[in-house]
Amino acid sequence: MNIIEEIPRRLSKESSVLLCTVVSTSGSTPAAALSKMLVVENGNMWIGTVGGGCMEGEVLQKARELMGTRTGEILTFHLTEDDVPHGLICGGTLDVLIEPLTNDDRAVFETLAQRSVEGEDSILATYLNRDRNVGHKVILTGPAFKPDPLLSISGIEMMSLEKLIAHVQKTHHRNETARIQVESGELILEPIIGQPELIIFGGGHVSRFLSQTASIAGFRVVVVDDRLEYSNETRFPEAARTIVAEYENAMQDINIRPTHYVVIVTRGHRFDEDVLAQVIRTPAKYVGVIGSKRKILAAFKNLFENGVTKEDLGRIRGPMGLEIGAVTAEEIAISVVSEMILVRRGCLGTVEPKSAAMKLLLNHLGE
Repeated sequence: MNIIEEIPRRLSKESSVLLCTVVSTSGSTPAAALSKMLVVENGNMWIGTVGGGCMEGEVLQKARELMGTRTGEILTFHLTEDDVPHGLICGGTLDVLIEPLTNDDRAVFETLAQRSVEGEDSILATYLNRDRNVGHKVILTGPAFKPDPLLSISGIEMMSLEKLIAHVQKTHHRNETARIQVESGELILEPIIGQPELIIFGGGHVSRFLSQTASIAGFRVVVVDDRLEYSNETRFPEAARTIVAEYENAMQDINIRPTHYVVIVTRGHRFDEDVLAQVIRTPAKYVGVIGSKRKILAAFKNLFENGVTKEDLGRIRGPMGLEIGAVTAEEIAISVVSEMILVRRGCLGTVEPKSAAMKLLLNHLGE
């Protein structure tokens, strides 16, 4: 569940909820930075996790104490042998920000949720005064970029706009929280990463497991097929959207942005090539196509002869997926989603290394 999207839904029904966020870590810890837990229903229910065990129990206890207030608190946990009561001897340290959210915060999180669904990244700035009272909460990137409310805070007004922007950019590029001490308290900058969208062309056997696996991994899934019986909510209940469209006109209902991932698994080579010819000219972050190296090489040669550049062809992952010896549809889905995660986390470039089929094509062309 996307906690950022859940917050405005909960605030439409409840007067207050508690958001717990791991804002910094060092060493080995049971939860990664930016892990979140949302405490709802007067502390009787929670969604997500900040690490589990006794440590999470302490976070829940403090959250319940803060319910109904505007006071936030940062709990620090030293997970060493000297801290045995936590039951987590990981050797590291982590800080958890616990903050109450009310209907006053709803608009900010609605904007964050909308940007997340659209695949856009944001930076959320939260100001805590010396008494740990939560003050301003402002989105600092994208169309909602408004630094002025923060620059009026004591201590922050001494910071130049250029310096504040530098902090924001650093937070975004490193995908990590920044904690800035100012005269009157603390400013926390938190990256909110947009939810990536996966468009699957083809609603066959492999696509069902691709959709399920990608959804679990946090991708918003859209399925496109030219047959209603293969593209519907019953067949793909976890998909955000299903589209029935002829493949030669597949892009009419879809606007592919640089945050999109595309997988092509139609029922035939011709359809794969029809879609690939349209997708390859989009700014999609990932383009993968299923099939043997021979099949993909033939498609690449046809596209090249019809004006598609070698540079564009080099963006395609074909055959898609990591080499894990996948045989079954379930294994293929895991290998493909694993490759998409590598791209998402910046561990695998969107162009290099070139696909096996592309290398064959380049050799065929004498390069």
